[in-house]
Amino acid sequence: YMREDARDTFDPNSEELQIIKIGNKAYECRILHPYAKEQEKRFQGFQCGHLKDPYTNGDTFISYLQHGYNRMMDTLKSGSEHSLVMALQAHPQIYMYLPPCEGAKEADGSMTACSGGKTLMGKTCTACGGSGKQVPTSVLDVMVFDLPDDFSDRGVADLSKMRHMFSPDVAIITAIREHLRDLEDQTVRDIFTSLQHQRGKVTATATEVNAETEAMNDSLHPYARKVSTARTVAVYALASFVDAEKDLEYTHKFPEDFRLAPLGALLDDLAKATTAGASPIVRELIEDDVVAKKLRDRPAELKMYEVKKKFRPLANVSPQEKAAAMGSGDVAETDKILLLYEGEIYRVLNLVEGFWDKEETAQKELIDKEVQKVL
Repeated sequence: YMREDARDTFDPNSEELQIIKIGNKAYECRILHPYAKEQEKRFQGFQCGHLKDPYTNGDTFISYLQHGYNRMMDTLKSGSEHSLVMALQAHPQIYMYLPPCEGAKEADGSMTACSGGKTLMGKTCTACGGSGKQVPTSVLDVMVFDLPDDFSDRGVADLSKMRHMFSPDVAIITAIREHLRDLEDQTVRDIFTSLQHQRGKVTATATEVNAETEAMNDSLHPYARKVSTARTVAVYALASFVDAEKDLEYTHKFPEDFRLAPLGALLDDLAKATTAGASPIVRELIEDDVVAKKLRDRPAELKMYEVKKKFRPLANVSPQEKAAAMGSGDVAETDKILLLYEGEIYRVLNLVEGFWDKEETAQKELIDKEVQKVL
């Protein structure tokens, strides 16, 4: 039904929800940010492409798939040719002797004679379709041949020689198929400058895999950053639409190598980094990934971990260096207390309502108060 409050036009300078009538339907319309007078004929938007179109002098952008467009079209044509060849040439051809058509049986039981595919009235025989031969159409059809008058002298005909299956040469099919596969590979390489995500025919070395992966990632990163930006803009736009943008902080991240490593692989990386004596910050980054994966379904615990890490003294120092620093007297007493009594201090602060959601300065004040109590 048509709502009574629906209008034919909307006010572009209003942020209120408006009911607009278009045809026999009513739509809810809301302008997130009114147009300014000097910005008439403009619309809200942002750049989502990263490859400038040379035909428009960079005023517009093209898809990252554009580099493979020509080969994609060739692939479609070759695919159609392959289908035609498969349908017309790939199946065995049958050559066989067939007896003459005996004519069509009418509804009253009479037979209409057939002579070379024609009836006596000159019409096409309905039984053989004008071929003049008995063509088998099911496994129950039996081809019957009259024996020659002199069969006793020549012997009975060899039935195995009355039907022959001819297998066509598949070289042309193989050539088209190889050409099609080559076009597909070249299309992928045109777009990603790599064939890394294609299934290889031979085992590649680690060096080859790394080189191919880096080439592919270099091609994907500009597009990935634009996708990330688009997602971020969409989230804030939707939040603004539902009046939930206040205090909203949203960050969209993706791995540099586009690889969501399983927990086992992350633990292996952490063990290797520790054994190799990697920088503490490297180990810390891996630990953050491990914790994020373990606590992905427990956001409250993840937030607690992030707060503790934020205020933990000597965070980027190895355990050996931390022990040496603690005994050298170069560490402030407040930092020592926080390191030694971290668990007890945060158990007390956990009882403070909303502690984990407070501003960083407020959290720091509460932590310092607990440290001073210990001192």
